[in-house]
Amino acid sequence: MYTIKQILLSIFMIFFSGCSFLFLASPIITGIVMWKQGEAKKHYIEDYQIVCRATKRTLKDMKIDIIRSNSYNYETVILAGNGNRFKIKIYKNQDSYTSVSMRINAFGDKQLAELIYSNIDNNMNLIEYETNGKPVD
Repeated sequence: MYTIKQILLSIFMIFFSGCSFLFLASPIITGIVMWKQGEAKKHYIEDYQIVCRATKRTLKDMKIDIIRSNSYNYETVILAGNGNRFKIKIYKNQDSYTSVSMRINAFGDKQLAELIYSNIDNNMNLIEYETNGKPVD
């Protein structure tokens, strides 16, 4: 039988904390797009370089111009868009997974972000090679 304390704690967790207590599980959740204040974030178990290539390939396939791309120490920031600019941030986490976050507009364009994430998923296993045999960045 449950004590009154356990029942009250359960009710509090369900009704008042929302999803904020799930931050502990975020490193193990992959494949789900999480939204917070207009910014979308998705975690991948793939290597950082593979996720960067898939993201750039996705933007190229969708005919979205890459205005600027800066990489430094396992973090890449891409400014992209055709008129409607947005920022994509790709970074390697300590727990050997890679995160991709993006903000489109001030409020976040959910449909476009989820379309981009879907295409990144599809391009994850595709690798283009240069004529000398090196993977294209």
